[in-house]
Amino acid sequence: MYFNLISADLNTLRIYRHSGFSTTILNSFASPSDALKGLTWDGVNLLSSDSNTDKIYRHSGFSTTILNSFLSPLILIESLAWDGANLLSC
Repeated sequence: MYFNLISADLNTLRIYRHSGFSTTILNSFASPSDALKGLTWDGVNLLSSDSNTDKIYRHSGFSTTILNSFLSPLILIESLAWDGANLLSC
């Protein structure tokens, strides 16, 4: 199975999709948050979190379009992960 690395730059507030596990950037977009913390991929959509508002966002694919969001049960979300069926946050 082949995946592209997803990363973020907290200084520029941009989210990047790499070509595989490399420094080559395929595309990027501005974060919907100024306190971006967690990023994960659910196989179809990017999920991101905002540690200021405690919101978790589901993007449309890899884009700035937000399909929906919800308030996290956690305060100050640090990380997100997808296990194939469930969203994990801490």
